[in-house]
Amino acid sequence: ALSAQILDRNGNVIGQINTPANQTNSWKRTRGAANLPKGAVAIKVWMTRQDRSAAAPKDAIAYFDNLCLSFDCECKTPAPKDEENSSGGESDCCQGAVSDLEDVRNSSFSVGQTINSRGRSFKVETFRSSNGSIGHGPARMVKPGSPFRGNALLTSNSTLAFQIKRSTDCITFFAANKGGSVVVEINGKEKRFNRPGDLRSFTLAGVQVQISGNPSQGSQWTVSGSVRSFKIGGSELLLDDLCF
Repeated sequence: ALSAQILDRNGNVIGQINTPANQTNSWKRTRGAANLPKGAVAIKVWMTRQDRSAAAPKDAIAYFDNLCLSFDCECKTPAPKDEENSSGGESDCCQGAVSDLEDVRNSSFSVGQTINSRGRSFKVETFRSSNGSIGHGPARMVKPGSPFRGNALLTSNSTLAFQIKRSTDCITFFAANKGGSVVVEINGKEKRFNRPGDLRSFTLAGVQVQISGNPSQGSQWTVSGSVRSFKIGGSELLLDDLCF
């Protein structure tokens, strides 16, 4: 049988769905977003043997693909593998074109300057390295090649502050750490990663950050939760396809 627990932001179970084994192939879209309890932010899904209780997720292993949980907009069909991470596409949780930086004309941005792309703004700030030294950039537009397409932003010992007007519940971008430390700040709370291999999914200030892919070659970041402010900086951090 295929089962799901519906969770709120505190991890409390506020609903459960059970589907008989002979119907698991048609179990899609979680019965439609309209039937999810108010306050639902996550779904735990597991598969159990017919002779086991559905209350024991550890009793079985199942594989899932193209899962989507959406409350504000329709889920989009994933792009083909050779089109993933392409510039100018659409984000899973942002409407309209992502900020692919292809419309940015300047090649260098000093601390205090603002980068504008596709209707979004990002301010360059100083970066504090792991040894305590303060970096002032400048952030630079570069063309790093695959898996990036076209322009990308190289932080060069600077921090990029997303100019969120009020708050957002989703931020996405593509990134690669080419060396040195990375610092993420969400709602005033900071988390530091000293090596590319340290970059893994995490939770900060009650906000979930999902990192998928190779952190040093290219990874997709999805930030989910109530985000009032978001900053990310690094010694040699590449950023592209930003959306909030």
